[in-house]
Amino acid sequence: MHSIEEHIISGFINGGLKVFASHGLSVNESSFSDARCAKIFTRIKALASKNRFFDLVVLNEEFKGDSLIDTAYLMEVGLLETYSFELPSMLQSHLDQLFKANVRKCITKFKDKAPEDIIIDLQSLIWGYHSGRTFDWNLGGKLRETLEWVEEKMKGEIEFPYGLRDVDNLLGGLFRKELTIIAARPSSGKTSFAMGLANNLINMVPAEKKVLYVDLESGELSLLERFMSLRTKISGHRIHRGEITKTELAKLTCCAARMEKKPLVINDQSGMTIGEINNQALGMGADCIIIDYLNLVGGGGDGEEVTRLGNITQAAHHMAKSLNIPVVMLAQLNRGVDHREDHRPRMSDLRGSGKIEEHADNVLFLYWAHKYDSEELEHVNTLIVGKQRNGPIGSADLAWDASHFAFGDLFQGEADGHND
Repeated sequence: MHSIEEHIISGFINGGLKVFASHGLSVNESSFSDARCAKIFTRIKALASKNRFFDLVVLNEEFKGDSLIDTAYLMEVGLLETYSFELPSMLQSHLDQLFKANVRKCITKFKDKAPEDIIIDLQSLIWGYHSGRTFDWNLGGKLRETLEWVEEKMKGEIEFPYGLRDVDNLLGGLFRKELTIIAARPSSGKTSFAMGLANNLINMVPAEKKVLYVDLESGELSLLERFMSLRTKISGHRIHRGEITKTELAKLTCCAARMEKKPLVINDQSGMTIGEINNQALGMGADCIIIDYLNLVGGGGDGEEVTRLGNITQAAHHMAKSLNIPVVMLAQLNRGVDHREDHRPRMSDLRGSGKIEEHADNVLFLYWAHKYDSEELEHVNTLIVGKQRNGPIGSADLAWDASHFAFGDLFQGEADGHND
């Protein structure tokens, strides 16, 4: 007779990355009393944290030569055929039994303890049950994970690229567990930049990234119009007004058919909180979250707006860490940028900049000089790195086609005459 732990492991093996992203965070290594199940779970968790595909073949290779887990056992567990829809009830039942066992174990130690210590022990036990967290940490294991990550980076591959040569050279793409703020004044390209990032991620070969795009401003239909303009190079203004030819309509239809198969989810519900965004991302197994934009996110408390924005930024940073994915959040700069001689954005132009800078791993600004000086090149937009936690600050000039919401690389000589 197979244990419930083996059925849970079977569900993770057969469900793969998608199922593990949805349910794997509810348990940890210490949730398994069976040493073999705990060992398999630990390996699956390590693979999933790097977004690596796993199945019976991959795990068999991972455990080659292991004295505890052999091919026969892996096949036996894998063929139990636990289905993904069965996992939630199985996990809940198992965690309930585990909780009761831990309570019984805890009670046996209460005999000589003061009431205050008993309360603390029970609070810790209940907190661990609800959060699925433990304080177990192995330095050797973490060092091995770090070295594996460094070896992956040595291959020169960027896991979450922006898709813009100079930006990826400057930033190295997006990173897991990091919060990136992209800020600009209205009509300066921040939504276009975010759309270009999302479009690049959902089109990656061979592994497309699943993107949750939370659009709190324009609405999903308007955003999809922009996406189709970006992908077809048909003017967004003409698409919105319906001023297109039959040939262009056919092109949009083909674009929609291709885009329908892409792993993009748009949520345009007003006032979504970080908690709600977190739950949706967890449920769909998102690889990246883009939020447009910070000032319209719900929650954060009822105090001053600056404090509220700081709390939201902190929560977004925690979300990136807990989900082990990159989170990108757009932000509006204050009007002071428009009323001074030097219009280049700086950190103090962010409302609540102190808290935002503290919690964000990266802060990027977009500066469209042509907006303030018609003699500047209209097709050039500058990305300014105001903060990069693990790298230098700097800037990169980018090509920007506002009518198609498209950013691109500038070729040598294109930015001549652009004043930095």
